[in-house]
Amino acid sequence: MFNIINQNVEFPVYSVEGKEIRKQPVEASLFGAEPHMPSVQLAVRVELANCRRATAKTKTRAEVSGGGKKPWRQKGTGRARAGSTRSPIFRHGGTVFGPTGNENHSLKINKKVYLMAFVSALSAKAMNNEIVVLDVGEGKEVADLSVKSTKKAAELLKNMGINKGEKTLVVVDSFLENLILSMRNIENLRLAISTEMSIHDILNAKRVILTSAALDNLIQTYCYSEDEEEKEAK
Repeated sequence: MFNIINQNVEFPVYSVEGKEIRKQPVEASLFGAEPHMPSVQLAVRVELANCRRATAKTKTRAEVSGGGKKPWRQKGTGRARAGSTRSPIFRHGGTVFGPTGNENHSLKINKKVYLMAFVSALSAKAMNNEIVVLDVGEGKEVADLSVKSTKKAAELLKNMGINKGEKTLVVVDSFLENLILSMRNIENLRLAISTEMSIHDILNAKRVILTSAALDNLIQTYCYSEDEEEKEAK
């Protein structure tokens, strides 16, 4: 399904102290594909459209105030007949064909096209060396430190080479209280669950941090074996 251009994709793995401890090979079918930008553009457009709320609303001639009295008599004035000063042709009149607040801006996308866009976004980030892995060990998470501390979380990011204020996406397997409390006040940092992160979040971030559990979850969710691909083709 994808054109693999890099079979040897490796991510630097950092400890919870922010030190690089090793390089980890990852699935080329998920992180080494050739980016397909038309599908990425379509997927981002669909995601943003589906987040859009119809909040714009204009008033019709029936909703604006005033206009109860006929402005002048029907005949004999030499002017065009008028029944209300709140007609759309008058100043302060109602609006014709304006937004009603009931518009549906949602769009749809084919599942395979969205999957291609998702893999393309991850592969583009991997190609630019903008993805790192955080090894949190078993039974731990990113901010599962001795205390809930934004300062310690900021130091961790600094030790990993992430500049202050740099747009960062932290992808975890599941949200934990310590993680949220330690990182929610860091500027330009966004938290996401591996199975729910959007393509727009990936592209909008300068750096993507995957916890080891989140990386395993992504591989299990989106990578197919050769036997599965043959069955799907049949």
